[in-house]
Amino acid sequence: MSSLFPGFSNLFSVGNTISQSSNTDPNDVLNTKNALAQIGDYQVPDYGITDIPDMGMIDGLKSFQQKMVSRSN
Repeated sequence: MSSLFPGFSNLFSVGNTISQSSNTDPNDVLNTKNALAQIGDYQVPDYGITDIPDMGMIDGLKSFQQKMVSRSN
């Protein structure tokens, strides 16, 4: 992962599961959105980054996961 996303492994950590159907800690949402934005997998809306999970974040996570799967194959 380090060659695909330099420094990403130390970029952030979350305390709980991040998903559409789980209660997500607002700090985890902010950390996730900021990290995904830094690597280009989250398009920050005009109003900025909020602590509310949104489809952009979920899509960004899916995009990141796909990159990791492709990278491991």
